[in-house]
Amino acid sequence: MQRTLNARCHGTAKNDRQFHQYEARDISFGMSFLEMLDEVKEGLIENGKEPSAFDHDSREGICRMCSAMINGVPHGPDGGTTTSQLHVRSFMVGETIVIEPWRATALPMIRDLVVDRPAFFRIVQAGGFVSVSTGSTPDASLTPVAKIAHLRRMPQGQQEQSSRARAMVDQMDAEGFGGCTNTSDCEAARPKESSVDCISEMNADYFRAALNGV
Repeated sequence: MQRTLNARCHGTAKNDRQFHQYEARDISFGMSFLEMLDEVKEGLIENGKEPSAFDHDSREGICRMCSAMINGVPHGPDGGTTTSQLHVRSFMVGETIVIEPWRATALPMIRDLVVDRPAFFRIVQAGGFVSVSTGSTPDASLTPVAKIAHLRRMPQGQQEQSSRARAMVDQMDAEGFGGCTNTSDCEAARPKESSVDCISEMNADYFRAALNGV
């Protein structure tokens, strides 16, 4: 079985922003997308070439590190699937797969498929807390909308409900992401299938906080 990858890379040696074509051979249908990229990387190393770089951590669909544009779609063709949970069987034999780093002005490219993420972390930190003890387990690093919706439904999260929404939305604006709308674009691209209702609730909390001066 053969796959041909057409990955957009920012090579440190050439300092370019061009598409580079790599060939992946002997890739099984059971491999994950990241395992396929590992094979490509190993092949480059074996041939004395500079390996391509890409983000990953848990490889369990929970860390959000391996976000990428695959054939022009966030995380790839399978809905409700993170890049690390995407499998090679989602593509045709011999298909050219175009991989690009995450497209956002607030997430500048470092190299290859790796982007600088502090802006996103600052948004989460802006409202990601509660005023009571919730035990030793830390909060999951959720997306802003999901984090607001998650804590909004918990008794421990009610106290900062409005102020949390305003702080996180203001931070999104400050980082250059802009506010969330109800056009359902985010719902389509979000790998964990968060409902657009969560965006409506977040916006309601935000305007309530703004009107009350919270």
